[in-house]
Formats: sequence, C-alpha cells, structure tokens
Amino acid sequence: MNWMLSKYLTVLGLGVTALLTVASPLLAEPVLERVARTGVLTAGTRTDAVPLAYQTTEGEWQGYAIELLEDVRAAVEQELGRPVVLQLESVDVGDRFQRIADGELDLACGSTSIAVNRERLVDFSLSYFVTGTQVLTQREGSISGMTLRIGVIPQTTTLFFIEDHFPIARFIEVENRAEGLLALENGRIDALASDGILLEGLRQQTTEPESYVVYPPTPLNTEAYGCILPKEDSEFRQLVNRVLVTEMQGVVAGDRPHAERFDRWFGEAGITPIDTDPLLQHFHETITTYDATYASPTDPAAIESDALIQ
Repeated sequence: MNWMLSKYLTVLGLGVTALLTVASPLLAEPVLERVARTGVLTAGTRTDAVPLAYQTTEGEWQGYAIELLEDVRAAVEQELGRPVVLQLESVDVGDRFQRIADGELDLACGSTSIAVNRERLVDFSLSYFVTGTQVLTQREGSISGMTLRIGVIPQTTTLFFIEDHFPIARFIEVENRAEGLLALENGRIDALASDGILLEGLRQQTTEPESYVVYPPTPLNTEAYGCILPKEDSEFRQLVNRVLVTEMQGVVAGDRPHAERFDRWFGEAGITPIDTDPLLQHFHETITTYDATYASPTDPAAIESDALIQ
C-alpha cells in the first residue's frame, strides 16, 4: 500500500510540475519589474488612426496618444530612477489584445474602445478620449434608401453597433479606413462607418476634404478610448492613470504644455479641429471620479479599487 501511494504521489507530482510549466507564461512579470531589468518600455499603437496615432510617409510616429505614451515613458523612468527607452510597435484590430495578454507588449494606446467583454483578457486605463460612431460619405451622395451600403471594419465595436442600428443596410467589410475611403471614392460603398474622430482625421487627409462630410453631426453613441494594459498589474495601471489624469487636469486648467498640446491637435487651428466641449466635459467627469476614488496615490485600498473607474 505504501509503495502504491508513493508511486501515485510521484506521478501526481510530475503532473502538477508539468501543469505549472505550461501555465508559467500566464504568470507574467509585472511591467515595472521588466522595464527595470531591460530599460525598454514596449508599446503598441496604430499606424492609421489620425489624429491619435499614426505613421507619416517618412515612417515617423505622430499623434495625441503617441505623445501620451512618451509621458508614460517619462513617468516610468522617474519611478525607476533609470533611463527608459520607448519602443513603439504597430498593432491592428486583430492582435492588439492578445499581444498584451501574451506579454509581448507592456501597453497599447491609440484608438481602442473600453468594453466589458474585452476585460476578460486585458485591463484598461482610464479613458483619455471620447468619440462615437459616425459615417463618412461624399457630400453630394446619399446615405438613405433600401440599398444603403456601409463599409465596416471587422472586430470593432463600430461593427456591432452599426449592425444593430442599420438593419436594412448592406455591410461590406474593409480591412481599414484607407481601404474604406477608396471604396467610397470608387462607389463600392455609400458610407464608411467608424469612430467620428478617426473619420474626421481621414477626411482631413484627403486631397479635397470639402468633398466629404462626417455624418450625423453628433455621434450615434459614445466610445471611450483607453490604453490596453496587462491583466492585474495594478501598480503599472496606477502609474498610467496618474499620467492621464495629469494631462486632463492640465488641459482643463489651461496649464502649459498640456493645453498647448491639446489645442495643437484638436483646437480650432489644430491638426484635426473638433468640437472639444464633449471631450472637456469627459475630462472633468474623469478627474472628479478619480479624485473621489483615490484618497492617496499610494493608498493600497485605492489601488485595488482602480477597476471601479476603468
């Protein structure tokens, strides 16, 4: 009996060891520990999400979210007391969440909507931008009728929303907004659906911006953008949230350089002029919620309650 029990426990032990070996990639190294070891903060972002995150024809990264990522890098550098390099890598709608979950990226910021179903795999920062579903169409075109053809990008929150609210439309999948614009120009679709801020950025990039219109004037819903973060890494999430709240506070208070940066991207004479009132209201609400939730930046209870304001 003792020999049989010993053999059973040995086999069981080997099985547990094998299980832990397989599961070990899930026990991810916290971001700040990894960056302290490597000196590199690896961030995913978009190449085509004007004005938030994109690459120029020369390959230079630009955008409001790109500048926020640089703020995060500076905060990590200060926190760790060592030089930190920001390494940017392109992500798309199909791989952005899994690459964070797999530990390939430390965070991803660009034009990702916060959604509860996505939080099974990743966490999110506070929301640093709000927009909503709209469509881009030719100014002389029509977006009504039984034969309405709407271009949509797969695996986006826009797709799910637009399918529910335009049941009579025919949906045509496009790989990205650039392909959607080409389809619109060629008459393959009547309208391209996406987040309004991204459609406005796309419109501004065309050779004849006045030939297109983003419709309706007010978005059909609300999409709140946040940075994608590793699951259950509260220390890093808290650092990122502090950076974002500092930006919002600076914009609301009119403090340089935050207000100047905001106006450079979204003001009347900015790269992508928009009605900033809804965004400023969102900043006010986020700051108020954050201040009410965090008694102190280092309060353990506040850190654990971070998920309440994502």
